[in-house]
Amino acid sequence: MVTPLTDEELVAFVCAGNAQNFSELYHRYITPIYRFLFVSVRHKETAEDITSTVFIKALERIHTYRASAGPFKAWLYGIARNALMDYYRSGGHELAADELPELPFHQGIESGADINRAMKQLDDALKGMDPELRQIITLRLWDEVPFADIARIVGKSE
Repeated sequence: MVTPLTDEELVAFVCAGNAQNFSELYHRYITPIYRFLFVSVRHKETAEDITSTVFIKALERIHTYRASAGPFKAWLYGIARNALMDYYRSGGHELAADELPELPFHQGIESGADINRAMKQLDDALKGMDPELRQIITLRLWDEVPFADIARIVGKSE
């Protein structure tokens, strides 16, 4: 049985010239990065575009990653957060969502109508939040990012 390479090992291979190892990092993080961005921009195509930008920037800047500064995942979310801020600065805005990413739990919800009602309530609550708080909640609930990593991503102390 082959043990999967760690993020840091993959980064080292990419930095040594084996760019193909970046595809493993891409596949590990494409879904959580997309979810994080979708919850903020609330538009499928926009989230896809920003996600692409995140991974292009990550590949271009991978040589700047330092494991001593924190996990690769936190570094990548930092790029995603910066890309999101660039989107808003460039005149981007929230659009009505036809869908929200699926919650990782559904305890106590019995029917499709209940799920729709709960998702609508969550949608309304997220819309009314400060963007940074919305990002923190998204990172914790959807992507289960540890609090220490969230602090690094948003530039706050734990």
